[in-house]
Amino acid sequence: MTAEQDDFLESMAEADEAVINHMHGKMMYLNVMNRLSVDCDCLPNPSELDMHDIGVLSSLDPVALDQACVDLIHIAPRRRVRHRTHRLTPR
Repeated sequence: MTAEQDDFLESMAEADEAVINHMHGKMMYLNVMNRLSVDCDCLPNPSELDMHDIGVLSSLDPVALDQACVDLIHIAPRRRVRHRTHRLTPR
């Protein structure tokens, strides 16, 4: 990552913290699992779609929500197993 990316990510985290503090922690989190690719959709030319849509998940716990999404990716019918999961496995 570049220093510019680090600055952007830090400012996003600060904005998120401000919203959570404003809401006194009373937040619900949503993840929409559709049009999934191994690349971030922020890239100018992300890889082709790798999975069918899974659905919408929600939770009061953002970490549990992300873990549920990862779990669903791991158990989904596989087309490109290595490409889909190697970036999710801790190194």
